[in-house]
Amino acid sequence: MRYFRLCITVISFLTLVCTGVSAQHIQLKASVDKNNILIGEPILLTLEGEFPADQAHNWFSTDSINHFDIIERTAIDTAHQGTEQFLKQVLRITSFDSGTWTIPMMSLKVGDNHYLTDSIQIEVGYTPADPNKPYHGIRDIIEVPVIENNYLLYIVGIAGLLALLLALYFLFRKKKTTVAKEVKQPPISAIEQARTALKALKTENLSTSAGVKQYYSRLNEILREYLLAKKILPTPDSSNRELLFAIYTKLDNTEKQNLAKALTLADAAKFAKYQPNAADHEETFQTIQSSIEKIELDNKVLS
Repeated sequence: MRYFRLCITVISFLTLVCTGVSAQHIQLKASVDKNNILIGEPILLTLEGEFPADQAHNWFSTDSINHFDIIERTAIDTAHQGTEQFLKQVLRITSFDSGTWTIPMMSLKVGDNHYLTDSIQIEVGYTPADPNKPYHGIRDIIEVPVIENNYLLYIVGIAGLLALLLALYFLFRKKKTTVAKEVKQPPISAIEQARTALKALKTENLSTSAGVKQYYSRLNEILREYLLAKKILPTPDSSNRELLFAIYTKLDNTEKQNLAKALTLADAAKFAKYQPNAADHEETFQTIQSSIEKIELDNKVLS
């Protein structure tokens, strides 16, 4: 009887030891190369797994990560050492949302069990403002001279007389027998349309809230219309996040951060969440204009 109990004890101990050894072979890890980034700045997310080669498994599901955009991902690198299997994959990601965000725990199934990585906290922010940068003050409201009613009546009378003379001229003049040939004007390019629209926008009145909202809405529209004409933006109803992602490779990090900040400010001004000042007007205008010119230059180089 004592011999039988001793055998049971030894078998139980060996079972626990083997189970502990097997569990030690399963290790998962998720890591990033930095935890603080600027908007649009890329980071590398590395996923690693180590487990017995003879156990069935799947890989992490990385189709999407909330608040982050996946720019590219490497193939899954596989290596073997004895009875162990090592897997590794690197994802290049970024974020256009400012704030503190968390890359959640990721699940991987090995055999009949599920295992999780640790979550990772990422801080996403803007480029710090330069206190030495000069800012332009808000201009005073320009007073418009008041026209007396008598002068207004004279102007209306003269305009009416001219209109009557023009009507009589067109009524009694002889019809011309020759038809002028229609001159086809060459189509205006997307960049020229954008430049003309931006030049016209410079004359907008920004002394009222309605004028400010119209100014920022039009800035966003000019950029969107240019990208649609160049077939860079897929649809007219694409969000600003999709817009930024569409031109991600055409701007450097500083330009991407400035454009993201400008579009965020434009949205805030349109929905009256923020009242921009004269310096904001000029800085946002210059950012949109320089982004369009940079994309146009990039397209010419590629063509």
